[in-house]
Amino acid sequence: MLQRISAKIEEQWHAEHPYGIAVPVKTSASLQLLRTCGTLAISMMICPAIAAPSAETAKKCMHYSYIAYPYARPGSVKASGERGLYFKDCMAKDGNVPEPVFKQKS
Repeated sequence: MLQRISAKIEEQWHAEHPYGIAVPVKTSASLQLLRTCGTLAISMMICPAIAAPSAETAKKCMHYSYIAYPYARPGSVKASGERGLYFKDCMAKDGNVPEPVFKQKS
C-alpha cells in the first residue's frame, strides 16, 4: 500500500513535459502534509537520539573557563574569545577535560 501511495505522489508531483523534462505540479494540501509527515517520520527513525549535555556539565565547563581565563573588566584588556572557545570545547567533550590551573597575574 505504501508503494501505491508513493507512486501516486510521484505521479502527481512530476508531470512529463513534452520534451521529457519532469515539471513539478501543484498538489493538494493534504498530499503535501502526507509527504511532510512521512519525511519527518522516516528521518526520526533513521537518526538516533543525541543526548544534550547536562546542566552540571555546563556549570562545570563555565567554572573551568573562568578559572582558565579569569574575568577582566571590559576596556582594561583587549577582548578575546578564548573563554568561549574553551567552554565550547569542554561542552563538546562532555566535561571530560583536565581541571585548569589558576594563574596569578604578576
